[in-house]
Amino acid sequence: MKKIFFISITTFSLLMSSCKKDEIISTDTNVGHSTITYFVDLSLKGSASMVITKGGIFTDPGAIATENGKNVTITVDGSVDASTPGIYQLTYSAKNKDGFSKSVSRIVAVTPGGEVPGTDMSGKYAGIAPLIANVTKIGDGIYYMDNCNHPLTAFGGYFVCLDGLAITFYNQPTGLGEMSGSGSYDPVTKKAVWKLSIPSQSYTRTRTFTRL
Repeated sequence: MKKIFFISITTFSLLMSSCKKDEIISTDTNVGHSTITYFVDLSLKGSASMVITKGGIFTDPGAIATENGKNVTITVDGSVDASTPGIYQLTYSAKNKDGFSKSVSRIVAVTPGGEVPGTDMSGKYAGIAPLIANVTKIGDGIYYMDNCNHPLTAFGGYFVCLDGLAITFYNQPTGLGEMSGSGSYDPVTKKAVWKLSIPSQSYTRTRTFTRL
């Protein structure tokens, strides 16, 4: 009986020793021997798309970035020239202490003038079959089309149309490179025709869409 009791005590002591040796200690920065990485939380202040008229004043709402609840530095790539009509992209980036980065973007459209009251180019447009594209109005005179090109060479783009007739794709980034173009819409035939160009790809195409 004494022998059995001695073995039990010894086994219990070994188990306790093993538990203490493998005990995991957690802190705000570590779990055991592993370091915790807190990724940056980055978000825009204000809207992801803004519209101003040429000669107006652009005030950047900015963005906010935090790492584990603490503010971190944000860098901004891009600028807006309120005196020149165009599509401008601002990219806000921030890194955590371990070098992991995150970025968000804002599109700012500078239109050459005011929109004719009642103008609305939003809706669905049929391109080369089977393409059905969606046009969304994001501000006075400015629209986003989810595919303004072709079913097999797809890319979206922002265009300006102030009077329901003239259409301008100001120079803007796409997945294939910087794109620009211009065209017109005929309210009688409901056809929109424009020529798009991506110089870096030596790519120029005329596209026709019919408003549904």
